[in-house]
Amino acid sequence: MRIYSFRSNRHAVSEIVGGIILLLIAVGSFSLIYLFVFPLPAPETDVHVKLIGYVDSEGNATLKHVGGECILSYKIEVRNASSNDLYYSRQYKQPWKIGETIRPPLQTPLLEDKDKVHIIVYTMDTTGSYQEVFNGILTGNTHEIQVGGTEEIPMLISSLLTNTADEDLICFNYTIHPSIDALTYIYNWSIDTVPLTCLLLPFDTNDPAVAKDYSGYQKDAIVHGANWQANGVVGGAYTFDGTSDMSLDYCFADSYVDSLTIELWMKTGESFGTLLSYGRESYCELGVIKGYMCWSTTTSDGTTDTTGTIRVDDNLWHNIAVTYDASTGQSTIYVDGALDISEIAHTPGSSLGTGTSCSGYLGRGTVEPTWETLLSTSFETEEEVDCWAVDDERTTATSHYNFNRQDSYALTPHSGSYSLVGWGDFDPNYVAFNRENIDISVYTNVSISLWYSYDSTETEDAFGCYYADGTSWIPIFEELAPNIGNGNQLWPYVYAETEVPDYLHDLIIQFWWSTSSSSEYMAIDDLTVTAFPGYGQNFTGSIDEIHVYERALSGEQIYQNYLCTKDGDTSQSVIVSEETIIGETWMCTVTPNDGTQDDEPEVSNLLTIVSYGGG
Repeated sequence: MRIYSFRSNRHAVSEIVGGIILLLIAVGSFSLIYLFVFPLPAPETDVHVKLIGYVDSEGNATLKHVGGECILSYKIEVRNASSNDLYYSRQYKQPWKIGETIRPPLQTPLLEDKDKVHIIVYTMDTTGSYQEVFNGILTGNTHEIQVGGTEEIPMLISSLLTNTADEDLICFNYTIHPSIDALTYIYNWSIDTVPLTCLLLPFDTNDPAVAKDYSGYQKDAIVHGANWQANGVVGGAYTFDGTSDMSLDYCFADSYVDSLTIELWMKTGESFGTLLSYGRESYCELGVIKGYMCWSTTTSDGTTDTTGTIRVDDNLWHNIAVTYDASTGQSTIYVDGALDISEIAHTPGSSLGTGTSCSGYLGRGTVEPTWETLLSTSFETEEEVDCWAVDDERTTATSHYNFNRQDSYALTPHSGSYSLVGWGDFDPNYVAFNRENIDISVYTNVSISLWYSYDSTETEDAFGCYYADGTSWIPIFEELAPNIGNGNQLWPYVYAETEVPDYLHDLIIQFWWSTSSSSEYMAIDDLTVTAFPGYGQNFTGSIDEIHVYERALSGEQIYQNYLCTKDGDTSQSVIVSEETIIGETWMCTVTPNDGTQDDEPEVSNLLTIVSYGGG
């Protein structure tokens, strides 16, 4: 832990690195001292909490929970700031939730510069060990901060008050006094007067026809049957029933998109459904497929589906964020602030889009799904055949056996000129036909079908065709004690078909055969895999807080946005230091809302990012 001290004692900063709380600052304003504790996004840690400490106008030391998780067990110590003598210590068992304040008792009120107390807050983990989450000196202070020549508390500050690129930016609503009974505050950030978002739909206002866009670009969403509900994650939300949707105008600056982030909250109990689409085969589409998030992106090198690994069809609210960065070709999916999957989806330098701007939809896909054939082979081309011998452990052996694409005299192909036919003395080894890497991650109702036949077999023979389900092999057909042949093809080809479970993402098909005679024959033909796409299906569930950015947000920012919204708290909004650049001027417009109407928006002070001037 590093402690920063200022000789004037008007500011104090505590930083706990790699643990629970990473930043503590104190800002003197009027008779108030604010101590802000903001965790930089780090999803791998176990506990995250944001606390504010301040001295009110009556000299009371006040601690307020303003973000992160509810604290269940904690201890507060109050010490003499000069001698460090302890004169108050209490262990608390009641939950400390966002918005709640605690005022530990003091020996005397903190009214002047000389009046100081040292306060430390600890949380207790499951092992009974305490971890420090707040450590600061609160000072009575009557000095006033001058902002723009007027005496006021700034809405927008940097976390260390020096406005460098290494600091977070925090915008508060403390100075706003709305004329309505505000339930939420909507934050619209801008850089050099350019809005940070290109679409901002908080859904806070009950409106059956129009969902207002607060980005400044006036790209309001038109509601088609979706129903507003008051109990979203932050204010209101809209519910979709599989037939309702919202239409969206094209909101991007150009016909191609270099970088993109889409953030939203969603809740569904369905395993399939499109959340937001600007044309799966035109730009991008975000949806739920097989209970997982699927982020489809289209560039000049085609459409790629990035599928997550965290189930989201549990009828609980989940924060979803997806990004695309053309410079690397990388697509990412985040669920509840944590990285789910990241992969190179396209050739680096590839921008999203086909060059023709298109409108979008919430709750409805823009591609009508139809049945697709993922694999169809009658073994007419040798490139489609991959055969080898394997041992009893079913691992690949080094030598190949005579099992390949054949126009066999013993087994006439079911169709065409060729089938997959083998013969020979293979025992004690097996022979395998193998097809791997058949991507079924975005498909449902997957079916495998084929025709098979055999000749001159013995009861000791065994053969079958299987698909892989984890470590198990599930038969499409299986003959463990076939009828005995007599030199002729025993019967015409037999048809076999099976359905594949929806939870499989990659399909592996293998044909196995074991025989002890060189005059026995086995063949399969017309192997086909058909499927119905999971994308394009309408959404059933609830959606809240849609933010679209023409930039790929950092993982730290996505995690911070999750923390700031997960409990419905709108008392502040935070931009992490990874998003700022020296020379930029930031501003935030804050709009109070009561669920039916907006109050007049308040514009923050300007804050310009500067280089660090310290040693």
